[in-house]
Amino acid sequence: MVIGINIWAGLCVVATAALVAAAPRIGRLKAAAWMVTIAALLLVEEDPGLLMMMASSAPGADRDGVAGVVHAHTLAHMYGGAAWAIGAMLLSVFVAHRWLTNGDRGAWVILLAVLVVGGTGDVYALSIYPHGLPVLPPPADGYRGFGWPTLVAGLAIWGFALAYSFGRVFRRDRDALVASSRSEALRARRAT
Repeated sequence: MVIGINIWAGLCVVATAALVAAAPRIGRLKAAAWMVTIAALLLVEEDPGLLMMMASSAPGADRDGVAGVVHAHTLAHMYGGAAWAIGAMLLSVFVAHRWLTNGDRGAWVILLAVLVVGGTGDVYALSIYPHGLPVLPPPADGYRGFGWPTLVAGLAIWGFALAYSFGRVFRRDRDALVASSRSEALRARRAT
């Protein structure tokens, strides 16, 4: 399973590199939107996906399972929290494809906010449980776990998508200003 997770995260990084290579043909902002989609997929399987799996599994079936151990109220909120997280990721993908691809600054800021809030939660989670990340100390039970490649790849790809699209999104007004200045200068020359 660990090897499969590593391969999956690696394939997503390769797909991101392929999007960079395809950007001259499909457009930098469309490539960035697809990068957000890849990152969202990685992060959905790592956080809300695992939360639902843990809520659905008993400890005998999975070491992280809590079904039959925690109160039904807790399980209900685990499923609800996972559903809200999946909904937020779907909305993020929609924002990326609908508005980021058009260079909307608000879309870029929203996607940054999602990365900051979600990323902060994941960095805090890594401080509790290292997901097998070799540079972090193991938790009290000594089990290092696994899953860090998808978590780190998802956060890194999302961050890269925002950095990659930044120039296109925030350069537009400067280009419009330069074009406007040029046309005003041309009009002024024609008037004299």
